[in-house]
Amino acid sequence: MEKLISLNGKYPRSEKLIKATRDYERNRIKYEELLIAYEEDYESLKELQKGFKIISDGLLNWQDLLRPFSELTKSEVNGLKRYFETNTFYRILKFNDFEIKNAESWIKNYFKFGNLAILPSLGIFKYFSENYYSDKISNMLKTILKLLEEKGYNYFYFQEPSLGFYKDYDLFSELRKFFEMIRKEIKGKIILNTYFSDVSEFLKEILKFEIDGIGIDFTFNDIEIIAKNFNRKDIGILAGILDNTNSIIETYEDVKIVLDKILNELKPTFIIISGSCDFELLPREIANKKVQFLKELIAKI
Repeated sequence: MEKLISLNGKYPRSEKLIKATRDYERNRIKYEELLIAYEEDYESLKELQKGFKIISDGLLNWQDLLRPFSELTKSEVNGLKRYFETNTFYRILKFNDFEIKNAESWIKNYFKFGNLAILPSLGIFKYFSENYYSDKISNMLKTILKLLEEKGYNYFYFQEPSLGFYKDYDLFSELRKFFEMIRKEIKGKIILNTYFSDVSEFLKEILKFEIDGIGIDFTFNDIEIIAKNFNRKDIGILAGILDNTNSIIETYEDVKIVLDKILNELKPTFIIISGSCDFELLPREIANKKVQFLKELIAKI
């Protein structure tokens, strides 16, 4: 069994980059100075992930998981909606049409380095946008995925907290069709990443999707209950073991107990150990410490 570690979701920007962004918005610094601040953060994140097989750019220049799509399609950004039960808020994206424009330059701007593409799944679009059409959004994502794979991306996390959080049964059929479609186009590892909720009652249905792995937030889910419904033996797990809603740094002893249960009771084909949800919910210093803990953890197991 392959054992890996990776980042999950958006990564927090450094205080220096946050300040540079604010200064640029207030016309205190030039755009070139802002770019330098971004580059320093990207280099820091590359160094943090040195030795990782799965590398993310942290989505540092994504305001949230949806807003970049306003530049890819003809759409507007309106209103605010709370990002589940966090203190983060998303802008509501209103699609006017789904024609993709300048896809190559868009990807160059929003995917800076690495081989992991973290993208919103259909549920994020459904609950945080207007004029939602699953088939049109699916086709838009398919186009992006094909371009990303051509550029060397081979891990794809689809962030899907909506499924369990809202208990949306209608979303199942939309997701099933989506993954059937992209499985025909994409060779890389496709992972549906659930978090912020207990997904045990939906697990058997999720495992019918054409995916290579499922992300499970083990701060919400009981391993014994998950094991009873884990009826697929050719699938891996993105294991959200570290609590990214809590600044306390985990201990090896506590994590080892959870990890052993996952490996022994679920027996996934591969495991990617990570945080329970976006690292962005933590201060940068704490997030860095949690990633360092992941490095020490993988060296021991």
